[in-house]
Amino acid sequence: MTEAQKLQDAYVVLGCKPGDPLEKIIRRHKRLIMVWHPDRFPTTDGKAEAEEELKQINNAKDVLKKHFEQDHKETGPCPCRNTASATQGETRTGPSPGPGPGKRKTTQETNREDADAERRTREREAAAAAEAAEKERQRRAAEQQQQQEFTEKQAQDQMKAQEDARLRWKLSACIGIAWIALSVFGWLGTSLKVWWHDFSWKWERDHAPQQSTQPTPAPSNNNYVPPYQVSPYQNQNTNSTPFGPVGPPPSEQSGSQSPLINNLNKPSNFDPLSPLTTIHRHFAQRRAIF
Repeated sequence: MTEAQKLQDAYVVLGCKPGDPLEKIIRRHKRLIMVWHPDRFPTTDGKAEAEEELKQINNAKDVLKKHFEQDHKETGPCPCRNTASATQGETRTGPSPGPGPGKRKTTQETNREDADAERRTREREAAAAAEAAEKERQRRAAEQQQQQEFTEKQAQDQMKAQEDARLRWKLSACIGIAWIALSVFGWLGTSLKVWWHDFSWKWERDHAPQQSTQPTPAPSNNNYVPPYQVSPYQNQNTNSTPFGPVGPPPSEQSGSQSPLINNLNKPSNFDPLSPLTTIHRHFAQRRAIF
């Protein structure tokens, strides 16, 4: 296979026209590898077919890129531009084998290749369109899902806010009722207490006992307590003084039990006994006093 045929096949695989610039070929290559990516196909057969198509697409891109980097000519004849013309010239000017099946076969093959290239191009475009439609559908579904979730969340938030508002109103009503009940209870308790005090005062006033008109004797201020009390079991005729009865002085007593005392009590002119007589008289006087 000549270089011109390789370039023609590469153009056919990429779905480009012979002679298209390298920029267009690169754009077409990027689009095709996105369309025929194996991850886009769920089945194993689809992945295998996509991998085979990617191999052909990458090979065609490499052939054309190598030609544009090394052998491409901007002016004059170039295999990438003159492939179809050269093929047609060779067909017209070359040695004709006659009207046999060889020429018809070449034309049939060319038409078949062109039809295959167009079919692949249409398939790729249809796949790209289907991909774009699928992406658009997924995007719309995601937007609808987000909108629905946002709507549900907003509705839930509104319901929660309404429930919170109702709960606050209920709590406020309960607090108000409790305050009114406590106020009424306090007022009733205070009123009952005042009524009971008034009733008790009137009752005591109207049913007070009759007081005596006799003057109350003044309390005695005699706080004297005798030093000794007479027991009721003792003789009432005994003396209440703490000492015994006062007897006569020794000089007047008729009989003394002790001769010594009698001698001492006798009058004497002996001066040393005078102090004793004086002391004795002193004690006698104290006895007489008590």
